[in-house]
Amino acid sequence: MKTVRVTSGLGFYGDNWLPVQAAIEHGDVQYVCSDHLAELTLAILQKDRQKDPAAGYARDLLPMMTQLWPAAASRGVKFVLNAGGLNPQAAALALQQLFAAKGWRARVAVVMGDNLLDQIDALQAQGEALMHMDTGAAFDTVRADVVFANVYLGAQPIAKALATEMGTPLISFARHAVHAVLMVLIFGPKLGTAIIRTHRPWLQIIRGLMLVGFTLSFFSALGYLPQAEATAIAFITPFFVMLLAGPLLGERVTIWRWLGAAGG
Repeated sequence: MKTVRVTSGLGFYGDNWLPVQAAIEHGDVQYVCSDHLAELTLAILQKDRQKDPAAGYARDLLPMMTQLWPAAASRGVKFVLNAGGLNPQAAALALQQLFAAKGWRARVAVVMGDNLLDQIDALQAQGEALMHMDTGAAFDTVRADVVFANVYLGAQPIAKALATEMGTPLISFARHAVHAVLMVLIFGPKLGTAIIRTHRPWLQIIRGLMLVGFTLSFFSALGYLPQAEATAIAFITPFFVMLLAGPLLGERVTIWRWLGAAGG
C-alpha cells in the first residue's frame, strides 16, 4: 500500500506559514493542504473584488508561495489551496506571472463552479426555494443583503485535477506500454515470435488505434463525468461488445474472453 504524507498549511486568512516550510523541508510530505478561507473571509474578498475586478483571492497566496515554492519544487510537493477565494482565475494568473518572473515552472489547476451569486434568480425561477435550513425563512427576506453566494463543492473536482496531472497522452502511453510488456513476459517464452505475427495486420493496427482512442477518451471524460460513472462505462462496454460479437461478426466468444473482460 502506498503511503501518502499530507501536511496542513494555513488555518485561516493571514496565518503563519513558517511551520509549513518546516514540514516541507523535514517532514517528507507529498501534499500541502492549506485553508485560507472562512465564510467571513469570503465577504471580505467580495468587498475587495467590488473595488478591483482582478482581486477577490487571498492576498497571502503570493508571498506564501514565494517563500515555500523553492523547497517544495525540489521535493516534488504539491499544493491544494482554497486561496483562490471568489476569483480563482485571477489567483492562478497572478501565480503564473509570479513564477514566470522568477523563472519557476509549475502547473496550476483551477477549480470553479462554487460561485452562485449570478445564478440565484435563475435557480429561484427553476423552483429552488433556497429557504433557511433551520428556520424555514424565505430567501427573499435577505436577498437585498446578500454579498456572496457560494456552495461547498467537495473533493471530487480536486481529485480530478490531481488524477489528471500526468496528462492524457502520457497516461495512455503508460497503460499500453505496461500491457505490451506484460503480454511479452507471459506469452513470449511459449509463443516466441508468433506473439507478434498476424494474418490480418491492418485489422490489428486499426484495433490498436481504437483501443488507444478509447483510453484517450476515457481519461478526457474524467474532466466532465464523475470517476465512478466513467469507470462503470469503461468496464461495462466490453461486455456489450462481446454480446454483439456473435450475431454481428460471427465470432465465438470463449470463457477466457469473458474472464479477461471481467478482470479489466
